[in-house]
Formats: sequence, structure tokens, C-alpha cells
Amino acid sequence: MRFWAGPFVQYTQVNLDFDGHTEIASLTGPLNWSSNDDLFRVGGHFGLNWDVSDQFHLWVEGQVTADSWLVGVGAVIIPQKAFGI
Repeated sequence: MRFWAGPFVQYTQVNLDFDGHTEIASLTGPLNWSSNDDLFRVGGHFGLNWDVSDQFHLWVEGQVTADSWLVGVGAVIIPQKAFGI
């Protein structure tokens, strides 16, 4: 079993322009906006890898910041060892 963790930096640049039309409660009219934003976050990255057997491996990875989080889970089956291919 292996565990890892450490810091990471996340930079996101967002440019959004919207131009449309809305109908809400019999009120109609144009709807438009523009948004430009640069997001810079510092957070942590972690993971765990477990070799259950020679044929089967599991892992979990994640990232955490003050505003967001992400978790991924995966499994690997090695056909040559599991099925004798």
C-alpha cells in the first residue's frame, strides 16, 4: 500500500460572454452579461494505491482547496495474470 500527499497550485482563467433573451412570468427582454475572472488557488493533493493482488489494484486520488474538491477512484485488472492470457 502506498500513500502520497502534497501541495498543489490551481490556476483557472474564465472568459464568459452571454447574449440571449428571457421570458419569466410574462416579462420578456434581453439578457446579457460578460465575466472575466482569473482564479488562483493553493490546495492539497492526496492519493492511496493498494495492490490487492498481482492481478488487481485499487487507487483513490483527490484534491482539496478552500473553494472546491475532487475525488477519483479506480481499479486495474491485469488480464495476463488474472485470466492467464
